[in-house]
Amino acid sequence: MNWGGVRRARPLAIAYLIAFPAMVAGIALVLGARATGHRQLSIPGGVLFVGGQLVITALSFGLREVVPSRPGGRPRDRRASAWNRLSVGLELGRAWRVARSGEGDLSRS
Repeated sequence: MNWGGVRRARPLAIAYLIAFPAMVAGIALVLGARATGHRQLSIPGGVLFVGGQLVITALSFGLREVVPSRPGGRPRDRRASAWNRLSVGLELGRAWRVARSGEGDLSRS
């Protein structure tokens, strides 16, 4: 995605860099709780997972306009494509660059 085409790209990138590891940690906690029988880890894991997914879903709405076109030009749901790219972690590198350097941040004058 072209993070430079989004207003306030740096705060959005930082939110993503927090939400994605929280989601992964939540999955790990829930799976660990199921494997070891420590049920008390399921609730914090679920909260981390749901919180991470809520942020990623909100970001997918905000970033839907900068999702690259599909080869062949067939129409698709851009919000779903943004959610897929964010949930799988394909945007971690770009988000890290934007968060570190502020590159492409339209809010800067």
